[in-house]
Amino acid sequence: MSIPQQQLCRAAGPADSNGLQLLPLRAALALAKSFHLNLYQVEEEALQFGLLPARFARNHKSISIDEQLRLHRATVAITGLGGLGGAVLECLARSGVGRVILIDGDRFEESNLNRQLLATIDTLGCWKVEIAADRARAVNPAIRTIRHRTRITSDNADRLLEKAEYVADCLDTPEDRTLLADHCCRSGLTFVSAAICGDAGQVVTSLAGSSTAAAEFYRGKKANTAPGNQAVPAMLLAALQSAELLRLILGRAVHCSDSLTFCDLDSWEYQQIPLV
Repeated sequence: MSIPQQQLCRAAGPADSNGLQLLPLRAALALAKSFHLNLYQVEEEALQFGLLPARFARNHKSISIDEQLRLHRATVAITGLGGLGGAVLECLARSGVGRVILIDGDRFEESNLNRQLLATIDTLGCWKVEIAADRARAVNPAIRTIRHRTRITSDNADRLLEKAEYVADCLDTPEDRTLLADHCCRSGLTFVSAAICGDAGQVVTSLAGSSTAAAEFYRGKKANTAPGNQAVPAMLLAALQSAELLRLILGRAVHCSDSLTFCDLDSWEYQQIPLV
């Protein structure tokens, strides 16, 4: 430990009525400066001592301090930073995931404004990975980001995902999804895939070492762009995808393992479809 426990506790102040001590961001930044650490390191030590960064106070009744530490130590790769990926990043960063690998080779364009959280008038023409990294740090200043300004391919997947523990598939086409699913299966990576089409979408989780059902589901399919993509299904499916990722990190049971959760907001239909 770099910071004496007494100084950490003094910075956090007295415990509340539930015995919880919160470490304010300003105090954490002061400790980082005094001990020549970064904010990620300070909050790692605080969590190990049972102190909770104050911005996660509303997490506490659902997520224990030990679980918050698991989130802090987790590394999630987000492949694609459009309608799904931007919203997944938002959920993970706000929940306290400590490291994200951001992968996208595109810049924001005007047609993204209808559904992509990170697309604004001011970000048009900017690289998605750079805006995503800025956004993540704006809501969780301790987060560490690795940025890859490229699309994922069979040639670079090993390098791009080398440090990932979990993978969020937020890609655009069945071909790219199949490539990613095949790579994750071969590499023993757990991944959660989501896709939207018009008012509908689906989520599927593939655990490390499990079947190749997700890859087989996408294999050979063609992208259907006729219905377009809208904001509400993108946000809904990203929320479901994020929920699965957070449950995986926390060691809780997941709901879409080797099955597909299908949602249709037009018919208000929800189905759980086995893939094996």
